[in-house]
Amino acid sequence: MPPPKSQTTQTLNADQQAALFRAIADNSNNVVGVKDLAGRYLYVNTKYSQLFHLPQEHYLGRTDAELFPADTAAQFRANDLRVQHDNMALTIEEIVQVDGQTRHFLSVKFPIHDFLGTLYATGLIATDITARKAAEQLLWASEERFRLAFEQATVGMAMIDIGGNILRINPHGSQLFGYQHPELEGRSIESITHPQDRARVMALIRKILRNDLPHGEIEKRYLHKAGHFLHCRVAISLVRDPQGVPLYFVAHINDITETLRIEEELLRLANTDPLTGVANRRPFLERMQQELARVRRYGTPACCLMLDFDHFKLINDRWGHSSGDAVLRYFSQTCLQRLRATDLLGRLGGEEFAILMPDTALAGARELGEQLRVWVAEHPLQIGDQQICFSISLGMTELRADDKNPDQVLARTDEALYRAKDLGRNRVEVV
Repeated sequence: MPPPKSQTTQTLNADQQAALFRAIADNSNNVVGVKDLAGRYLYVNTKYSQLFHLPQEHYLGRTDAELFPADTAAQFRANDLRVQHDNMALTIEEIVQVDGQTRHFLSVKFPIHDFLGTLYATGLIATDITARKAAEQLLWASEERFRLAFEQATVGMAMIDIGGNILRINPHGSQLFGYQHPELEGRSIESITHPQDRARVMALIRKILRNDLPHGEIEKRYLHKAGHFLHCRVAISLVRDPQGVPLYFVAHINDITETLRIEEELLRLANTDPLTGVANRRPFLERMQQELARVRRYGTPACCLMLDFDHFKLINDRWGHSSGDAVLRYFSQTCLQRLRATDLLGRLGGEEFAILMPDTALAGARELGEQLRVWVAEHPLQIGDQQICFSISLGMTELRADDKNPDQVLARTDEALYRAKDLGRNRVEVV
């Protein structure tokens, strides 16, 4: 006698459901398995079978202890028992040795109930996340290397968002600007940038954002917490996401304040007589070359005075070279106090000095020369209880449009100076 129609339909539906489950599971890229409460396999999908190189039938009726190493079996069983005990799904990472390699799986284990609600099995859906874990490890290692390089760098480093706010700054950067670490984080980089440098910085930032430049370098001034400005050389790079969207800037900040000070000092030493502090021969001649160009172009008057100490050797012989040096310094300061800001005093060598006077005719230059001559003669240098008397002779000339170079000017002043010496010294002569 055939079964009732309703029963046949129910049987067919159950078979169809089982077939549907197997079709879905066997074509899944995930590992799928079902075990009874004792841990015996009721089902594994194709992926599970392929993973451990065993046919699906080999699993059926066997426990993990019969199929896997003891530590792996114990891990699987402990997690299955948690699901049975809690009667709820569990998501956990499981580590398995496959073909001698460690594989990581993100496993979802869940209880399975019959139609009466009775727990009779545990299910497993596991995703192989080994590649993802490796990528995460590489990312972590990369981030850790960056963190260590960032935190331990001996230059200032800062991460700055597109809006110009400091996201992160390393300890050296905080120390550089005089702040406690990480006191500057969250502040605008503009707030510690010299106002005169902001436009140049923004112009560079716009070029980098437009991809006109892959990165940039600029010298700018930062405001120290104590109120003074630091001169820094800043290298700026832009970090973008995989789609090319700008994320943030990374700035490497080198304090070059001391370097610039040293460069300025070296330049000063290269252009300055170390004994007297006035210009040496090279910058004096360069300035005269510029003044000759002005004379030729505009016809403005300018004069040059050359002066020399009378019987300077006697000063050294009687009072010593240190006293002779003191006389040179004393005279230089005397001149500087009487010259205009536009005039230039230079030591050309030994006890020979020259004065360049722009916008000055011969009459005005002669007047200054006479004033210097008289003042020097009337004001000896006082060293302790000793007075060192000395005098100077001066020769002067006017710069001419047909002078080809400073040497021609100096030749005339030299001629005038020797005339002053020949005529008895302590006088001014003009050529």
